[in-house]
Amino acid sequence: MAPGTTLADPVAADHKPDLGSSLHEISEYLEKQQAYDLFDYLLRDLLVSQPQDPLQHLIDCLQVKVPSGPLQVFVSSAPGIGRGPLCRNLALKFGLTYISAGQLLKDQLGVDVTKGDLADDKDVATVVLDAVKQAKSLMQGFVLDGFPRTRMQTSILQEHAIVPTHVLVLKASTENILERQAMIRDGAIEGNCLDPKVLHAKLNQYTCHNSSALETYSAKIKVIDASAPTEFVSSEMERIVRMLPRSKGPGCPPRVLILGPRGSGVREHASRLASRLGAVFVDGERLQSTRQTESAQPCSPGRMTTSIDLPQEKLASIAGEDALGEVGVRLRQPDCKAQGYVMCGYINSPGIAKVLAQDIHLCPTRVLALRASVDVCVARLRHLTVDKVTGQVWTTRPRSENVRKRLQRSQQDMPDAVAAANEAFEATFPSILQALGSDGRCLEIQADGDPEEVYVNVVEFVERPLPLSSS
Repeated sequence: MAPGTTLADPVAADHKPDLGSSLHEISEYLEKQQAYDLFDYLLRDLLVSQPQDPLQHLIDCLQVKVPSGPLQVFVSSAPGIGRGPLCRNLALKFGLTYISAGQLLKDQLGVDVTKGDLADDKDVATVVLDAVKQAKSLMQGFVLDGFPRTRMQTSILQEHAIVPTHVLVLKASTENILERQAMIRDGAIEGNCLDPKVLHAKLNQYTCHNSSALETYSAKIKVIDASAPTEFVSSEMERIVRMLPRSKGPGCPPRVLILGPRGSGVREHASRLASRLGAVFVDGERLQSTRQTESAQPCSPGRMTTSIDLPQEKLASIAGEDALGEVGVRLRQPDCKAQGYVMCGYINSPGIAKVLAQDIHLCPTRVLALRASVDVCVARLRHLTVDKVTGQVWTTRPRSENVRKRLQRSQQDMPDAVAAANEAFEATFPSILQALGSDGRCLEIQADGDPEEVYVNVVEFVERPLPLSSS
């Protein structure tokens, strides 16, 4: 126990509490427990519901496992792709109420949409709203299958303050839909077989109304390729729903660690992310290799400085006492404390990873591991050259013939060296992640594809609260 926290050890008159450390712990706790999102949800739901017994209502709200409120998932798609089973599985996975607009119409109004029957927007909205309100009264989340389908239905939902947390759009081409219907007719797969005329009419109706119906939710829409295998579509739906909405509360300065083999784009993504977050970009590899002695200029957001504003003798002494060496000294500088950091190129062993993870002031709040194949890494580094006179890195051939003659490839970028580095990364990667912790702060991203898509996934993971646990 800390001094002055028990009766046997009371606070003395000269006791000076460590307010800086306490504030750090409090801020870390509030962000980790998503306290700001919890209070935002409680106040918002109280104002919307306006219950007769506000205290009991707040107690009921606190039974919800998601700090930002019950999950409310809208799933939309063109007809004929098998949306129903996917939505039911999603609802079962998260313990949500499954609400099918088509099934409600058939059971309560006798309208069979599979036969081309049509219903008035207000009639559809009435039966759907009743089901949604029943789920909300029980403090349960829901999966809304096939609704809204028109702009008017969206307006009715807005009038009743029903806002989705996630909007999933399952997308497939007409050819894929027709092919799936043919497989159902032939008995190759299970599903509802629609009459061709009904199917084309429903496709035309979906094309006319869907974009306007979901326009209000454009910022929340996630598109999933429904022509992919069912297992992939289901896992993607689950992955997206586990992502929580962006927090509106204040957060601690980001501490992000990005791992990956040479050629996976680690340094590029880290630098770009630091600039976006206003954090300090720390390249551990260059920091250790450069060892500059001149004083550093103040570090602007997103700009990496390999030097530290200390005399070389003092720096060597401090680095020798720091378990993380010069990198640890750099991370403890005022700019990193105030702005946070995005670091790459340093953690290469479980021992170093464990030391970083155990430091309560430096441990990363997010860890991303970029996985890339050897062939991709070699291809990306094939055209990378360095001017041996100026040190400038070139990714294209310069116009000047004199400059071209000075260019040379780094030995680290040669295919054999890249393959060896990739093999070493894959060998140590599992133990490094284990040392850093397995509480959801770590994410593996496949980096073989489009770098822009990789960066979007990086940003989504870093800027949002940690995803819901799969347990």
